[in-house]
Amino acid sequence: MSFMSNPFNPGDLTDVDLLEQHPFEQADYDILKSYEAVVDGLAMLIGSHCEIVLHSLEDLKCSAVRIANGEHTGRKVGSPITDLALRMLHDMTGADSNVSRAYFTRAKSGVLMKSVTIAIRNSQQRVIGLLCINMNLDVPFSQIISTFMPPETPDVASPVNFASSVEGFGDADAGIHHRRGECRSQRGE
Repeated sequence: MSFMSNPFNPGDLTDVDLLEQHPFEQADYDILKSYEAVVDGLAMLIGSHCEIVLHSLEDLKCSAVRIANGEHTGRKVGSPITDLALRMLHDMTGADSNVSRAYFTRAKSGVLMKSVTIAIRNSQQRVIGLLCINMNLDVPFSQIISTFMPPETPDVASPVNFASSVEGFGDADAGIHHRRGECRSQRGE
């Protein structure tokens, strides 16, 4: 199923009524500010074919407060929330779920996008923002895959120890053998 996403129409009060209209507190701004690095980090990890948008629900007419790769939809900081984002919010409001189902949209340019919307809640569990991840499916698959491959250089990073504990890092070899024994005992081997 594919939807067209349109900018928020201030006259459409049914979507606005879904939001609890409370003034933002400093803690709400701080929470949203902390997600700015998430936008940048996800964009760096996933690649330029993926638009990441952080919306503040304080003012729906200019809700985009951070955006990476906005060229896919033509949005920029200060753009309004879309009607579809509000529908996704409606599906999550009051629920234990903070993540929408994955859905497909078409940007104004006709580009096919696969998207997911994530609710950002404050300490009172009120939704104060949305993190929207929109992957451009019209980008050639080879270009998408290339973002997940290391560059072709002989300068590949050294191995990383993805351990569940930092014990034994001083003596890496002894620590590895010690952790193997711990893991086996935890699995009942």
